[in-house]
Amino acid sequence: MEDSETYSVPKHYQLMASHIEFLIAMIKDAFVQRPTPSGYEASFTSVSEWFLQQAHNGVVDIAASINSPMAHLLHLPEDQVQPSQVLEVAREMESKLRRLIDTFHRLWEHPFAAPFEHGQTLLSAMVEQPLRDVLAVFEQYVDVVESPERAVQKYGSRTINLFVNFSLEQEGEAFHAWLDQFQRQANSSSPQRESGLLSGTIMGFLLGWWLGDKR
Repeated sequence: MEDSETYSVPKHYQLMASHIEFLIAMIKDAFVQRPTPSGYEASFTSVSEWFLQQAHNGVVDIAASINSPMAHLLHLPEDQVQPSQVLEVAREMESKLRRLIDTFHRLWEHPFAAPFEHGQTLLSAMVEQPLRDVLAVFEQYVDVVESPERAVQKYGSRTINLFVNFSLEQEGEAFHAWLDQFQRQANSSSPQRESGLLSGTIMGFLLGWWLGDKR
């Protein structure tokens, strides 16, 4: 292991770490400040269709902002990077994160009408997991920049992971299984008015993105 005094962290890495610490706090606050559902009961069908589209766009956008602009900037030599460039990339990531967090929070503003309550939790997992994945990448980045030697002990190397690859098969399959079971039960008893709409946009979107389409 190299002595810490011989390992120099580029200044733009350090500056990015200071911005990322703010983003880490923002993500953590998003979980703590998740709204408690109140007021009128939301329509499962309309909210789910809106949420899946917004969540899809949000996940794609935040992954792109980390995997492309941030990665490109940090691969540049220190003398080719201005503080304003670091700030621009950090603000872009913040903007994308805020949009995804807003989608997460809006899902929880109102309770889902019975018997769709469990669907709210399953849908929420589709943005909660990406947020946790981003949080893990950001925390590792800060650890490596602030203390390379301790990072070796914690992560096994001083390599900074600049790639986010969201894997949401488990969350998508859980929602799909619940939805499929619900529809079978509804069809065999007294179907809810909304239940007949669930196999359209929502099911197609799930199968096309959350369960298969890799970006």
